[in-house]
Amino acid sequence: PESYAVLDGTTVDWGDATDNVKVTKGKFGAAFAYQSLEGDAELQFAENGGAGLFQIDLELPLVIGDDCWNTGVDVTLHAVCPGTTAKLVWVGPSSTASSNDGMNCPYQEKPTALPTTAVPIPVPTAVPSYKPTTLKPTSEPTSPLPDMTYEPSLQPTEVPPTRAPTPSQVTYAPTMAETSPAEVASFNCTAYEGALLRVEDRDLTLRMADGSFATVWELPGDATGVALHTESSEEEDADEDAETRLYGAFDGELCEFDAERKRCLGPLEFEPDAATIVDWTYYYGKDLGSEDGKLAFVEDVDDEPDFPEAWDFPMAHFNGTLRSFVLLRDFEDIEEDVGEDSTYLGSGDEGEYLVGVSDDGKVVVIKLDDGEPEEYAVLHASYDGEGPVTSMVFDGDAVYFTSDALYKIDLPIIVAEWCWDGEDVVCYYNEDEGEAEDEKYMPLITYAGPADAGGSSGLVCGSLTFEEALPSYAPTPEAGLGLEPFDCSVNFHPVQVMKPEDEDYYSVMQLDPASGEYEEIYDLEHLITEDGHVNAVDLWLDGDKYYVAGSVRDDDDEDSKLCFFDSEGRVCYDNPLEEVKANAGCILGDNFYYAKDLGEDGDDGARSVYWVEGIGSEEPVFHSKDEAEFVVNEDLFEKSVLDFVGISETVNEFIDDGEEERSYLVGLGQGFEVVVIRLKDDGTPESYAVLDGTTVDWGDATDNVKVTKGKFGAAFAYQSLEGDAELQFAENGGAGLFQIDLELPLVIGDDCWNTGVDVTLHAVCPGTTAKLVWVGPSSTASSNDGMNCPYQEKPTALPTTAVPIPVPTAVPSYKPTTLKPTSEPTSPLPDMTYEPSLQPTEVPPTRAPTPSQVTYAPTMAETSPAEVASFNCTAYEGALLRVEDRDLTLRMADGSFATVWELPGDATGVALHTESSEEEDADEDAETRLYGAFDGELCEFDAERKRCLGPLEFEPDAATIVDWTYYYGKDLGSEDGKLAFVEDVDDEPDFPEAWDFPMAHFNGTLRSFVLLRDFEDIEEDVGEDSTYLGSGDEGEYLVGVSDDGKVVVIKLDDGEPEEYAVLHASYDGEGPVTSMVFDGDAVYFTSDALYKIDLPIIVAEWCWDGEDVVCYYNEDEGEAEDEKYMPLITYAGPADAGGSSGLVCGSLTFEEALPSYAPTPEAGLGLEPFDCSVNFHPVQVMKPEDEDYYSVMQLDPASGEYEEIYDLEHLITEDGHVNAVDLWLDGDKYYVAGSVRDDDDEDSKLCFFDSEGRVCYDNPLEEVKANAGCILGDNFYYAKDLGEDGDDGARSVYWVEGIGSEEPVFHSKDEAEFVVNEDLFEKSVLDFVGISETVNEFIDDGEEERSYLVGLGQGFEVVVIRLKDDGTPESYAVL
Repeated sequence: PESYAVLDGTTVDWGDATDNVKVTKGKFGAAFAYQSLEGDAELQFAENGGAGLFQIDLELPLVIGDDCWNTGVDVTLHAVCPGTTAKLVWVGPSSTASSNDGMNCPYQEKPTALPTTAVPIPVPTAVPSYKPTTLKPTSEPTSPLPDMTYEPSLQPTEVPPTRAPTPSQVTYAPTMAETSPAEVASFNCTAYEGALLRVEDRDLTLRMADGSFATVWELPGDATGVALHTESSEEEDADEDAETRLYGAFDGELCEFDAERKRCLGPLEFEPDAATIVDWTYYYGKDLGSEDGKLAFVEDVDDEPDFPEAWDFPMAHFNGTLRSFVLLRDFEDIEEDVGEDSTYLGSGDEGEYLVGVSDDGKVVVIKLDDGEPEEYAVLHASYDGEGPVTSMVFDGDAVYFTSDALYKIDLPIIVAEWCWDGEDVVCYYNEDEGEAEDEKYMPLITYAGPADAGGSSGLVCGSLTFEEALPSYAPTPEAGLGLEPFDCSVNFHPVQVMKPEDEDYYSVMQLDPASGEYEEIYDLEHLITEDGHVNAVDLWLDGDKYYVAGSVRDDDDEDSKLCFFDSEGRVCYDNPLEEVKANAGCILGDNFYYAKDLGEDGDDGARSVYWVEGIGSEEPVFHSKDEAEFVVNEDLFEKSVLDFVGISETVNEFIDDGEEERSYLVGLGQGFEVVVIRLKDDGTPESYAVLDGTTVDWGDATDNVKVTKGKFGAAFAYQSLEGDAELQFAENGGAGLFQIDLELPLVIGDDCWNTGVDVTLHAVCPGTTAKLVWVGPSSTASSNDGMNCPYQEKPTALPTTAVPIPVPTAVPSYKPTTLKPTSEPTSPLPDMTYEPSLQPTEVPPTRAPTPSQVTYAPTMAETSPAEVASFNCTAYEGALLRVEDRDLTLRMADGSFATVWELPGDATGVALHTESSEEEDADEDAETRLYGAFDGELCEFDAERKRCLGPLEFEPDAATIVDWTYYYGKDLGSEDGKLAFVEDVDDEPDFPEAWDFPMAHFNGTLRSFVLLRDFEDIEEDVGEDSTYLGSGDEGEYLVGVSDDGKVVVIKLDDGEPEEYAVLHASYDGEGPVTSMVFDGDAVYFTSDALYKIDLPIIVAEWCWDGEDVVCYYNEDEGEAEDEKYMPLITYAGPADAGGSSGLVCGSLTFEEALPSYAPTPEAGLGLEPFDCSVNFHPVQVMKPEDEDYYSVMQLDPASGEYEEIYDLEHLITEDGHVNAVDLWLDGDKYYVAGSVRDDDDEDSKLCFFDSEGRVCYDNPLEEVKANAGCILGDNFYYAKDLGEDGDDGARSVYWVEGIGSEEPVFHSKDEAEFVVNEDLFEKSVLDFVGISETVNEFIDDGEEERSYLVGLGQGFEVVVIRLKDDGTPESYAVL
C-alpha cells in the first residue's frame, strides 16, 4: 500500500428507501466488489446499523489527481482531494450486523438490459412488473466462469467474455461449477418470484408492466422447447435445498443450461416446438394439431435420463399447432361436480394431461398414460384474443398464456365424459347452430394484462403477480442536476428528439418496432420557443442514471447551448456552442461531440468536429474551432454526416488501425460512405477516414444462373436519389442484371487517416474493393447493346442533384399533346444562380445548360427571384397529378405514379389554380399557379422556388383553390375539425380567422376536397328544394369522400361553414381517400383505385337538418334508400394508393398508355424522340429469340423478360448489324443512336433512328460491327470486343466528336492513345457506360471533373477508361 486519497464530498441517492433508514452517518462493516458482464466494477457496502446496502456510483475512470494522494507518517501534510465528489446509491435493505465482514462471488445475477457498443448499461435493481424480493443465496454460482477458461470473441458467443478476476475476487473456495465445467448454475427463481419470463429468439426475457418484454440474458445457443423445473411440496422426493433448473433442446440434444454454459444429456427424438417439465420428466411435442404430430418424454433428467421413442399423434379440429403447453393433473379440491365422470384438471398428484390453447382459442387436452398419449379433447372456450398462442405457464393456481395480450385460464378445466370419445368435433359447441353450449363446462379465458405478441416457451417462479410499473414522468429530481433521469427500463427502443407530425414543438419519441411509428414519451414544449431548435442529442450516463443532453437554442436569434433536460426542466451551461443548430451529436464518456452538416461544402465549421470536455463537471472545457485538428474534405463523400455514434475499444477492437484501445465516432455520408473519426486518448478528434477488385453478391438468385464468368453485353447508367451512379450490367447468357456496389470493411490502415487543414492531401482509403450485387433476372440476349433513360422507377425515381430531369413530353395515361411554349420556364434555373447544396435543398442544383437549353430570353422568374414560374398545364392536359411526400407525381396508365419533379420543401394542402371562362376577371394570358402550405405559411411555388404570402391559421391536410380563393381544412370529421380560407391570393391576400367545425358520422377525416357550385343544367328535378352540385356560378360547397365511401358536403356562406350533410353512396373501394379533383365534368379521387363521382350530386332538403345521421341510408334496415338521390361512384381505372393533394389540367382523359410510335417528326433530325416517360427500365437493341431482325426491347424487372417497344425491320437487311447504341440528349429530348451496318458487305455508320426512319452520317466508323457503345454529351464512343486477343482495332476505344452537328469529327485508329492489354481481364468488354463528374466525384484519381467509361470484363473485372477534357480516351485501369 503506497498512498491513499479521500474524496471531498459524498452525495447519497436514497431511491426507494423509507425515512426510518435514512441516516447521515453509518458503520460500513461489509464491502463487496462485483463485476458486470461488461467488465465494470460494482462496489457495494452494507451499513451495520441496518440503513441498507449502498453502491458507489462510479464513473470510470475516477479522476484523482497527483496532488490528491497522501503518503508518509506526517499526517499534518495529508488532506482531502479538492474538487472531487462521490455518489452513493441506496440499492436495497440490509439487516443489522456486528463483528462482521463481507465477501462475494464475482458476479451477481439480476435482470440485465441489452448491452451496447458505446457504454455499459447498468443492470436494473428492480423488475417493474412484479413485487421485488430479496435475493436468496444459492449453493452454486449464478455467474459466468472466470475468463481464463476461454478467449473473448468478437462474434455473439455462447460464452460471453469476462474480465479476469481482481485479487479481491479470487479468495473464495472453488465451487463445483469451477472445478467441473460440465455443471451449470441453478436458476435464481427467488429474484423473479411472481414474474412471467419467456424465451424470444435467443434471449430470456421478462414481462414488464406495460406488456413489453425486457431481455434478462442471452441463452448459450439457439434453443427450442425450453422448460423450467421447480421443486414443489407435491413431489415425494422434494429436496428442501434443491435448485430450480432450466432445460431445452440445443442442436437436437436435451441440455441443462444457465446464462453461460450447458450440459447436454442426450439426443431427442425430434426438435420440439413445445415442452414442459414436471417431477424431473421433460415432455416435448412437435406439430401437434396436424397429421404429423409427435409426442415424447425424457424421464429422470436430474439423474440418469431415459429417452424412450416418440409416439406419432395426429390431431385436428383447431387452428394452428400447439406452440406451448403445460402439464396438469386431476384436480383435488372440487367444490361442485357439474357432471358425472367429468375430468377436472388443475393441481394434484394423480393423472397426466398436457394442456394447450390453439390460435383460435380452443383449449386442447391430451390425456397421457405413463407419458404415452392416449386420447385428446378439443374444448370450445370463451376467448376474445387473436394471434399465435405462446408462453403458457401454470403457476399452481391458474394457467396463463400470451397472444395479443396476457390471458388467464381459470381452474379447474372440465373435460366432460363425452369430449374424449370424439363424438363432438369441438366439445361445448353446437356446429349446427354455430354457438356455444354446455357453458357450465366451458373453460373461462379472461384478459389478465398487456403483453407483446411473440416468444415461445414460458417460465414462471411461484404465483404470477401484477403490479403497476410504468414510469410517471412527474420528475423525481436527482441530486446534482435536479432533473429526472431518463427511464431506460421501459424506453429501450430507439429514441429520437423530433417534431411530431403537424406540431410546432419537439418531443422525445420512441420507436415502436412493430409498427414503425414513433410514440411520444414526453413533449418539450417547455424547453424552447416556437422558433427554437433542439438537436445533436444523446444520453449521458451519470453513475447508473441516464440524462438527456444536447444542443438547445431558445430562439432563432440566440446561441445554441449544451443543456441537460427532462419533461419539465433543464440545466444549461452558459458557454455557447461553436455551431448554431448543430445536427450531429454524441456523448462518449464525459465528452460531448457535435457537428453541423459535417463535410458539407460550406464554411470551415461545417467541416469540423467540436467537443465539450468534462460535461457534468462544474467547469467543462468548451473547445473552439481553432482547436480542431482537421477539417473534412467535402469531396470525399456525398453531402454530409447527419449523426454519428461513439465506440470505445475498452474490451473489443472495432477498428483495425494499428492503435489499441482507441475511441471513434462513426457516421454515414449520404452516399452510404462509412466515415470514421479517430479520437486521441484525451478525447481530441484527431483524424478521419472515409472507406473506398470485385466480389459478387448473388442475393436471391437461383443456382442455375450463378456463373463465374459472363458476357456483359448491355450496360446502363442510372442516377440514384443521392446523386450517385447506379451502374448496371446485363449478362448475355441470362445470369441476370448486376449493379456495382461498395463493400465497406472496417480495416483502416495507417495511410487512410486524414488530418490537418490542407484537404488536398486528404483521400479515401485505398485498397477497398468494388462489389457487384445481383439485382434481378435478365433474359439471354445476343448481338445486343444497352441504353437507358437517366432515372429508373423504383417505384419512381426522384429528382437528383446531378442532372436536370426534363419534363415528360408525352404522358401515357392520357392523350399526348404538343407542348405549348410558356412565357416562363418550367425547368430548373441554370446552376449559375445558386450553389449546389449537400443538404436536401429547396433549389436543387442542375447541370449547366447545353447550348440548346439557353436560347430562351430571361424571364421574370430569373430576374426576380421572388417570382415563381407558372405551372405548364398544357404539358399535362387531361392528366391526373398528385403530391406524394415531397414529389409532384403523374398517374400512368397502369395506375402507378411517376415523379415529375420535387417540391421546393415539405408542403401540405397543395392546390392548383386554373383560369376558367366562368371567372369574371379571367385573363386569356393568365398562367396556372400552384399554392401550398410550407412551414405554416401559404406560398405560391414551382419546382425550384416559392413566394410566401402569409401565415395560415393551421397546417392544412386538405385544400382547394377556386377564383383565387384558397380553401383549407384540418381534422374534418372529428371534434377538432377546422375550416378557413384565404381570399385574393393573386393580389393582396386576406387571411380571416378559422372556424371550428366539428363533424362526425363517417370514418376517418377528409384528406382532400373540391369546391362545387349550384348545378346550372338540371335535366330532371328529383326532389323539391333539393340542392344540385356541379358546375355553376352560385353557391359554395366543399365536397369530400370519407374512407368508407360516404360523400360529405359542407355548405359555405362567403367562405364560412354553415352546415353539412353526409350522403350514403354506391362505392366498392377501400382505403384512405386522397387526391380529389374536379375537372369540370365530374369529380375523381384515388383510394385503392381511381374512382369517379357523376354530377350533379343531389343533396335532398332533409339531409341538411341532421335528422338522418347518414342520408339515403336506413340505419334500422341496414340498407340504402332514396337511391334516385344517392351519389353514383364508379371505378374509373387503376391507381396506386397514397398521395395527398390532387391536381388536374382540363378534363381527365383515359387513353391507352403505351406509345404508338407512329412518328411525330421533330425539327432537325425529323425523327421521333425516344419516350423516357414510360421506357425507364433498362433498354436493349437486340434480336428477339427465334427472330432474324432487331428490336428495341425493355426489361420487365419483375419477370426478367424483355418486352418489345418497337421492331427495326425497316432499318437494315437480314444480314445487317445494329449495335453500340445509346441515347443522345438534344435539349430535353432523347434520340436513339448507334452503329448501323446495312448489309454484310458494307461499312458500319453512325445513325440516329426511330420506329420508322433513320438519319446516318456518310463517314464510316473505324470498326465494322462495333459491339460496345456509349454517348457522353455530344461524343459517341465505341469499340469492338475491347481487350480480346485480336488485331489492334479490337484493343482500342474510338470516338466521334460533336454528334448532332453538321460536321462531327470521326477520329481514326491512328489517334488512339492506348491499346488494351488482353491479359488483364477475361476476354472482352462488350459494353460500357459514361459518367461525368459535373457535380459528384465518382473516381478518386487525383483529377477533378473528369469523365469516364466503365465496363465489365467477362470475369466480372471492372474496367475504367479515363477521358481527357477534350473527350479523348487517355488511359484505362482494371480493378
